Amino acid sequence: MVKAEAEKKFREYDDKLKLAEKEIENISAMIRAQGEEEKKRIIADAGRAAEKMKEDAKARMEQELKKAKNELRLEASELAVQMAEDILKKKVTKEDHEGMVREYLDRMVKKN
Repeated sequence: MVKAEAEKKFREYDDKLKLAEKEIENISAMIRAQGEEEKKRIIADAGRAAEKMKEDAKARMEQELKKAKNELRLEASELAVQMAEDILKKKVTKEDHEGMVREYLDRMVKKN
């Protein structure tokens, strides 16, 4: 009778142990699944962050390019005006200058 009771207790503990092992396996699987989901979420977040960084960098490059183009246009305009002034100073005689002033004044008088 003692042997039968001992075997019964052994089976009960063995069943409880098997049940506990099964629960541990299930918990472990759940933790792994959650870890995989978290990993996927982190990778997706990193991908979105990288894409935003690329877009921001592209926008900054476009702004800098636009700014550089505008500065070049301004510099080219200033240089063209300076060159035109230099040419006029060298080529326009006193008589040409007086003629341009008279012509300008005549146009102003006719407008008024």
